[in-house]
Amino acid sequence: MIHQNANWCSISQPRSNTNTTIIREGDPGRGLFLLSSGTVAIAKQTIEGDLETLAILKPGECFGEMALVDHKPRSATVTAVGPAEDHVLE
Repeated sequence: MIHQNANWCSISQPRSNTNTTIIREGDPGRGLFLLSSGTVAIAKQTIEGDLETLAILKPGECFGEMALVDHKPRSATVTAVGPAEDHVLE
């Protein structure tokens, strides 16, 4: 079954430098990310305009899945805490 559905998605492997924004809150969703190395911070903008960190993710964890489920804009910002590498399923 997997090989029959392989045409509807692609997988890329981007790298991010320290403090690089990978996903920005409010942007349209484009894929699910699986962190393969490094660390990322997930944060939401407060009423005051600051970013409040909600979680720190490590290799093996995923992010960005909400936009695939609800088809709404990104609900949080994800930033590389240090050099990071992930796999993106689009």
